Amino acid sequence: MTSQKFRFVVKVPENRVHEDIDANGCIETFVELDPQVELLDQLEDAMRTAQKNVASRFVDYDEINNDSRYLDELDRHCEEQVIISLQIGDAADKRVRWSAEAHHSEDIEEGTWLDAVMAASDEEADLIMRFEMAKGFDVPGKDKGVGFDQDSLKRTSISSFVGTMAEVVPISVFKEPISLEDFRAKVAIMVRAAHAEGLDIDGLADVTDLLREFGDDVEPARTPGMG
Repeated sequence: MTSQKFRFVVKVPENRVHEDIDANGCIETFVELDPQVELLDQLEDAMRTAQKNVASRFVDYDEINNDSRYLDELDRHCEEQVIISLQIGDAADKRVRWSAEAHHSEDIEEGTWLDAVMAASDEEADLIMRFEMAKGFDVPGKDKGVGFDQDSLKRTSISSFVGTMAEVVPISVFKEPISLEDFRAKVAIMVRAAHAEGLDIDGLADVTDLLREFGDDVEPARTPGMG
């Protein structure tokens, strides 16, 4: 059985150089989660671990050769990083859109947060909703609406950020109906497989022609060396 993990995307300073940094200046890192513990209850430790996982790419212990200085340098790098998104695992093919609505327990007068998130389960959708909603709340000393997604969501702010996530009151989280584009894509996969196997199925030709009109790829994949 494959273990479940948190997946974090961490933004690093522009002056850092590493092969793991993507085109957006971010590094992806995974942290093991305990399926027996509520996601929110283990998130703070997981976020701190994710920060250190990324920071360790830029701090060489052998070069420093001192435990205290090494930990201080890790902390310094963590404080320059920002966690910008999270997911559970890496099952991109299983994620669908969820409509999510919530309000903050102390700010119901300000209205509700309503948006869509991509998730593979209602539990993941709830967690991502809380994360995205918490990013929009005001931070002391900052302009209204800036939120934790800027300079605030760093190592020293993780505890208060997760606390804000815990205060979010969900109103509804539900899976949206599959879109026409997604439905066509799934049907096209089955049509290509049917053609590749040479299956004679009633209506297959009509469905194939219809998908072609939409511009979908319905040609069976060719096996190397054939045709």
